Amino acid sequence: MLLGKPKQELEEEEVKITGTVAIVFSNKPWAMPPFLHHFSELKFPNKKQLKLLVLDVSGNQQINDAFDGEKGFFTGIKDTWGEYQYLKFNQKNQVVTEPPASDFPDKESFDRVIYIKQQNVADSMNTILQYRVGDVFLMEDDVICPPNTYNKLRRILDKDVNKDVGAATGITYNRNGKRSKYLPLIWDFLSNTNFPNRTAFMNAHTEMRVVNEVGMRDGISTVGATATGCIMYRSKVLDNFHFHARREDLPGLEGQDIMVSWHITQELKKEIKADWSIKTKHMEPGLNTITMITSLPYGNDYDWPNE
Repeated sequence: MLLGKPKQELEEEEVKITGTVAIVFSNKPWAMPPFLHHFSELKFPNKKQLKLLVLDVSGNQQINDAFDGEKGFFTGIKDTWGEYQYLKFNQKNQVVTEPPASDFPDKESFDRVIYIKQQNVADSMNTILQYRVGDVFLMEDDVICPPNTYNKLRRILDKDVNKDVGAATGITYNRNGKRSKYLPLIWDFLSNTNFPNRTAFMNAHTEMRVVNEVGMRDGISTVGATATGCIMYRSKVLDNFHFHARREDLPGLEGQDIMVSWHITQELKKEIKADWSIKTKHMEPGLNTITMITSLPYGNDYDWPNE
């Protein structure tokens, strides 16, 4: 008499990995403790259907040890995921924070450093693409997402039965710049006057504007471009895609976040949805967790514990 497999084994075999939660850690040891603290509070519907992909490009032994050792942060929880993968690549010439232009003798020198920073991020994203499975929920190590972020972004993609939405994002705020500091890193392309009808005018595509947050405190809107600190990509929009810091055919636009946004909205003619109720915390050195939650640049009216 042949006996079948135990029910538990059958259930484990039937679990299929359908998506990836990806985190990129660069050389920001000051951001790691608060990020990991809040990561443990994120809600996921079924971790056994998700791959947790951790990319460590820090070149920092403190950060390496936090993940790679027997007592690393994910050691005790990695078995709760359908798959766990830790990748370590030490990037050369890493530029962690954007230096002020006044530190450089000319614009060319400054631009060269910024390009290295942007290309490093693009390289990290391309590594994520190599090892991802299905849709990708991407977080950067200096961005804290509210607890229910994954479920909210997942809901946006799931409700889109026609798959017109290529990505769904939370709101990350800018830390740099005299005029743009604390503004949302959400943009429209000025060339696309019919947006969200997705008609682009290629001869005037190099200008962007920040989307005004007023009137969008809790709504969901269609936008042209977004940062990559807290975003969920539909798998299809990443197929055969390669992240770049810049493109010769897109003069005036730069950054891997803008390049992938352009690819989604202008080349694939898909939408990016921004959920304005997901207000993230874009961390800075010297800010502790309490300061980050209560300080004005990060949305002090947002009720995190009950989110």
